[in-house]
Formats: sequence, C-alpha cells, structure tokens
Amino acid sequence: MACCVLVAMIVARLRQLLGLGGPTRKGGPSLVLLLGLAAVELGIAWAIARGLTENAGMSMHPMAGETSHLALMLQLMLLGVGVPVLLARLFPARDRSYRPGARRQLFAATLAAPTVLWFWHLPAAHDHTGSAWQIVRGGTVLVTGVAFWRCVLGAGRRVAPPAARQIAVIVAGQANALLGLALLLTTDPLHGGGDGLWGLSAVADQRAAGALMLVVEIGVMVPVLASLNAQRQAARPQVTLRMPQPHH
Repeated sequence: MACCVLVAMIVARLRQLLGLGGPTRKGGPSLVLLLGLAAVELGIAWAIARGLTENAGMSMHPMAGETSHLALMLQLMLLGVGVPVLLARLFPARDRSYRPGARRQLFAATLAAPTVLWFWHLPAAHDHTGSAWQIVRGGTVLVTGVAFWRCVLGAGRRVAPPAARQIAVIVAGQANALLGLALLLTTDPLHGGGDGLWGLSAVADQRAAGALMLVVEIGVMVPVLASLNAQRQAARPQVTLRMPQPHH
C-alpha cells in the first residue's frame, strides 16, 4: 500500500510540474515513513514471489486449459472491484446514518474479500480449470467484492464511520498490494502458467497481472482513502475560541 501511495504522490507531483493541476499533499504520513513501509512491502513481496516460484518449480507439469495470469487478473479486478464499485455508486444508501453492527459487517467483508482473492491465486486453485470452478471463482469474488465496497462506500444498510472504513481500505489494500508486488517481482513461471495474452511469455504475463493489480490499487483505493479522509475531517466538531470582551 505504501508503494501505491508513493506512486500516487509522484503522479500528483508530475501533474503539478506539467501544469495539469493536482492537489498538494497536506498532513498524512511522512515521506520517510512511507519509504520505510515501501521497503518492508518490497521485501515481503519478494519472499512471497520466491516461495510461489519455488513451489511451482517442484511441481511444474503440462496442464490442460492453462489460464493466462493476466486474463485471470482482468476477470478478478472486474468482478472484485469494477462491478462492485459501479453498483455501489448506482445504488447508494438512502439512510447514511451510523447504525449498530456496521463495524462488524465491515470487518467481516474486509477479511473475506482479500482472502477470496488470494485463494484463487494459490497454485492448487489453478489445477481446477473446469467451467464449474470458473463459475464458483467468479461468483465468490463478485459476492465478497460487492459486500466490501458497499460497506466502504456507505451503500449498505449499515454505515460505519469514515475512520473505520479508512482502516478497512488500508487492510484490504495492503493484502492486494502484496499480491500485486509479488507477481510483479517474479522471475520464474508460476504453477499452471503458460504463454500469456498477446504473445507474452509466462513470466511477462504474470508480471503484467501484478502491474494491473497495482494500477487498480492506485486508481481506485487511493482516491477512496482521500474521500474518506475528507469525510472524517468534515465530521469533526469545529471548536472556536473567543477572547472575552472587555466591559465598558
């Protein structure tokens, strides 16, 4: 997540330098903290990438119906982010007041969405390529994605406070960012990997899948975090201090 925030900051800075506008960064984590967190993220992602490719190397064998990792990621991002965000925007909640149970619902959705996404990237999940498994995969990603984004965007019956929704986006975004970085840093084909889309090699295809996930992370989750932060700031009570007036 820190890597995505840093990229977003660089893009915003470039927009300013090119005269295309872009807000200036006020408050938030310091640049040193973000760089430190980004270094930790890259280290963990590299370890995950090594683990995935080492396991794949021990069990690599030709498979029928091998799926491009990029094609799979396109499907997962569409079902897990694109469609849920669109539905949440088209059908907003009529009553956006906070209600009991909203935090529990948000917590459950925050755990479910990344867990399902990670599950379908496990080597064992790639062994099942039948149409029934594809339906189950698409359905689980869509259901958990809709549940998560309805909670985050306040489209459900229960709306959690902006601060709680910010934490949920950071937690889910961190899980997704680690997976995207791991795919981007791979140097060997993953289990079940074949030739990718548009003639890409297996490694280039899975790296493109990781890059796609990070692009979605920057393009969707970073603006959502900024919007939730603005809501949180607006909800804070404004305290004004007045000096006592002298009596005449």
